Amino acid sequence: MGSRSTPRRTGQKKPRPQREPEAVAPVSLPSHWRLMLLLGVVTVCVTLRPLENPDLWWQLARGKAVFAGSGSPSSDLLAADHAADADWLSGAPFYFLWIAGGISGLAFVPVVAGLLLLWLLNHCRPRESSPWRLFWIVPLLMWASRSALQPGPQLFDMLGLAVLWSMVRHENRPPSLIAIAALFLVWSNFGIAPIWGVLCLAAWLPRDRHNGIRILAALVAGAINPRGLFAWRDAAILFAPQAFANWGWDGTRSLTGVEGSFWTLQLAAWLMLLLAELVMTAGRRREGAQIVRFLIPVLAVVLSRQNIPLSALWIALDLVSRPVMEWTVPRWKIAARSFAAVAVCGLLLLECSGVTADSRRLGWGIVPALDYRSFDDRLLHSTEETLVAWAPDVRSVGLIAWLGGSVVADDIPQRALLGGRWRDYALLLDDLRWNRGPKYRLSDGGWGGWMPALHERRVAVLCFPFEMSGMHAALFETEWKPGDLDSATIPYLSADDERFIPPIVETLKQRNFVESGPWRPGLEIFSAHGWRVDLVESLGIRSDPSAANQQSAIFRELDLPLASLRVLLPLRVVYGIGTVREEFVNCQQTILHQEWVNNGEPSLGRKLIVNRLTPGWRDPAIQGPPETTLAGTNGNTWQQFLKFYLQGQLEEAIGALPKETGEGAFAAALTWMELGEPDRALAVLQAIDTAQLPVAQRIAVEQWKSFLAADPGKGTP
Repeated sequence: MGSRSTPRRTGQKKPRPQREPEAVAPVSLPSHWRLMLLLGVVTVCVTLRPLENPDLWWQLARGKAVFAGSGSPSSDLLAADHAADADWLSGAPFYFLWIAGGISGLAFVPVVAGLLLLWLLNHCRPRESSPWRLFWIVPLLMWASRSALQPGPQLFDMLGLAVLWSMVRHENRPPSLIAIAALFLVWSNFGIAPIWGVLCLAAWLPRDRHNGIRILAALVAGAINPRGLFAWRDAAILFAPQAFANWGWDGTRSLTGVEGSFWTLQLAAWLMLLLAELVMTAGRRREGAQIVRFLIPVLAVVLSRQNIPLSALWIALDLVSRPVMEWTVPRWKIAARSFAAVAVCGLLLLECSGVTADSRRLGWGIVPALDYRSFDDRLLHSTEETLVAWAPDVRSVGLIAWLGGSVVADDIPQRALLGGRWRDYALLLDDLRWNRGPKYRLSDGGWGGWMPALHERRVAVLCFPFEMSGMHAALFETEWKPGDLDSATIPYLSADDERFIPPIVETLKQRNFVESGPWRPGLEIFSAHGWRVDLVESLGIRSDPSAANQQSAIFRELDLPLASLRVLLPLRVVYGIGTVREEFVNCQQTILHQEWVNNGEPSLGRKLIVNRLTPGWRDPAIQGPPETTLAGTNGNTWQQFLKFYLQGQLEEAIGALPKETGEGAFAAALTWMELGEPDRALAVLQAIDTAQLPVAQRIAVEQWKSFLAADPGKGTP
């Protein structure tokens, strides 16, 4: 019997049978266009929002300067900047739209840009693949990049990256040198981040001996602008500002003057796209080049949150352009994608209504914070000589540059960073925040102090956004006084400067009138007068509270808490407290703290209101929570007062109070003040028998009586 032959071992593993890709159902042309129409509707729903980019007026001012013949708009608009702009043309197209269509011409820029991105995404999709892969990628991309789709240089960065990607990944042959040079020539003169294009070429160009020449062509073309080769230096700094700033840098703070919250809808959408990328590549071996392609967008966001839109676009383009075989995945991944699609649809409905914390409701126009018509521009034309204004944020600087007049802005955060002036810029802001006025020695041997810094810059006007909580209180202790009460950018004028005495006195009269005079605003004061349309309000659901919340916050920062409550009252009466609850709570807590500081103890009515709104809340300056005990037989009447008061029915609340007691009468007087009835409040105060009141409340009653008896705010300013 012959021996059985055995196969020789060669040391090589038996190759696994290749998994056949699942057949992709053909998508008919009508079905394809129905889906694209649906995605178009989704894109419009995400992008159709009032403009809120803080640099809107700055970009328009730069565009206006270019139309006037300037080749270096930033240096023409800023006193401290003398360098050329690489993206000198970025504001010109938007200024043209402003001339052609005003706010409406600008308001639809994000929608058009979003639809163009959708078309480019579909263009990058392999023709044999199903367009359904776009269904959950597109909303996430629009959420993550919505801030970059508004009028500004980042919009050109988004379009430039998408066009370059379609040239590199979608065409059957590598892009020509002429096409690359032309694209980077346009990109570097309109955008601020052509460095993303170089990274795209280095990471995604197919291996070819001419790749070095293509990248060199991009670098040379990207330097053909007024900034020259320094344009690439500027792009690198803005790509990783923390690595180049010699002082703490916060990108959001440089735009708005305040630090942004960590968790935002934009970050959540980017994380979901990143998770999708990880799911798609799970279980597959990664080569070195693939790892680099994955790490580039991740490291970009780690270096700066301002890179989120372009990073999200990079990830979305990578997901969309993957071949069909890579989209053939196990069932659990298909279920995960289906769950993600459902979650995205639900979030879209919530976000359109403005429920989420960092979202705007469906509509177009501009947000109240950008409406420069509330700014008293007489301050910018008060003198014939040129004055210098200093501001910590691009929104305030843009407003000054756009309105023009005899005031020119000193500097802007981004230009200060690029010009090596960021340390002095940030140090001045900190000195103002902490009221370090006189000259003092720094640990590194330099000098600080806002007094010599402002004198050296010849600053005559300070402008701060109302959101900078704490800064306004610090300025109250100096000679700088507010020159306006309505604008989201609050100008401060020096009381030592005789040129500004008239506007300062006028503002003081307005303060008395809105805080303690017969002022009772209605809903009409929040009208945008054609500059903002709220589709949710048009459907009769509820009014947009953003304008009321903003005006209330401005008054609260200017130490006018009763005026803040007066502003919120019309919305409370019509729609209830829910629309303005957060700002209403802030006002009540501010008044409680104010009463404690002025009188030694808050009034009983105020303590009850704050405790009902925020049980257990502790004022940092008060040891222990507000006292909430309702002693005696008046507990039910106080409960009725709270019920009517929180519903906005203030006259009914006054009627429910136990006015035979001093505490009840004092609460009635303050409620009449909130209603804009100082005469009736004074009559109630004069009838109070102060002998039965505690010392703190006796002080409060006497202060209000003497104030209202001689208050000029009871008349018209």
